[in-house]
Amino acid sequence: MKMGIPLSMDLRKRIIEYYEEEKEVKIIVQNLRVGKSAVYNLINLYKETGQYAPRDRNPGRKPTLTEKDYENIRNKIKEEPDVELAVIKAELNLPISVPWLCNIINYKLNLPRKKKHYSTANNIVRM
Repeated sequence: MKMGIPLSMDLRKRIIEYYEEEKEVKIIVQNLRVGKSAVYNLINLYKETGQYAPRDRNPGRKPTLTEKDYENIRNKIKEEPDVELAVIKAELNLPISVPWLCNIINYKLNLPRKKKHYSTANNIVRM
C-alpha cells in the first residue's frame, strides 16, 4: 500500500470546514483535489478527537516501569544488598516477573548483586 503526501494543516482545516458546511465527500474531493480515503480518514479523526491535527506517531510498547520504579529498585538494593528478588518485587509492587527484574538490575541499572557468602564453621575451604 502506497502512502501519499501528508495533508497540510491548511488543507486539513479546509476539508473540515467543507465537512461542517455539510458538503458531500465527492464535492470536497473534486474542489480540493484530495483522495476520497484521505477525506474519510480525516473526518473520522475529527469525529473521534475533535481535532484535525495528525495523530502522534508513538508506535511500540509502552514501558512497564517508570523512572521512579527504577529509582526505588536501586534504593532498595543499596539499603539491603542481600534482599531477594521476589521480596523486591512484592514490596515495590512491580508488575514484572522475577527473571525480568534480574535483567533490569544487571543490564539496565548495572548494579552488582553480590550476596554474602558464608564460610564453613571453622573457615576451612573445601576442595
